[in-house]
Amino acid sequence: MLAVKVRVNANRFRVQINEAKQSLRDFRPLFRILRDKWLIDAFRKVFSTDGRGIWPPTNRPNPILRDTRALFRSYTQEGARGNISRIGRKEFTWGSDIFYGEFHERGQGVRQRQVVGLILSDRSNNRAIEQIIERYVEGKIGGRR
Repeated sequence: MLAVKVRVNANRFRVQINEAKQSLRDFRPLFRILRDKWLIDAFRKVFSTDGRGIWPPTNRPNPILRDTRALFRSYTQEGARGNISRIGRKEFTWGSDIFYGEFHERGQGVRQRQVVGLILSDRSNNRAIEQIIERYVEGKIGGRR
C-alpha cells in the first residue's frame, strides 16, 4: 500500500484554543499596544501639524495650544498632569482633563481647535487600529506571545 497518513494531535490544539480563549478575555495587553503604537503618536501628529493645518492661527509666539505644553503632555505622556489613562480588561480610556482643553475642543468662548475630534474623524486611524487588533488576535490564535 502506498499512502500518506496524517495524524492530528487534537489535545495540542485544544490546549492552544483554550489558551487563546483565556487570553482574549483580558484586553489590557492589546490596549497598551494601541496606546503605545498608535494613539500617543496620533495625538502628537495633531499637535505637530496644528490640527492638520485647520486650527485657526494664533498671534502668540508658541505653537498653537502649546503655551504651557500642559495640554500636549496630558495627551501624549502617561502620568502627566491632567492625563487620563484607564486600562481595564474590556475598556480603555485615554485623554486629558486639563480644563481648557474642552473649551477648545467645543469652541466654547475660544476659537475651536479640536484634538480628540480630529483623531476620531481620521479614517486612516481606523485602519491602523484594525491592523493592530488583527496582529494581536492572530498572535493569540497562532500561539505566539
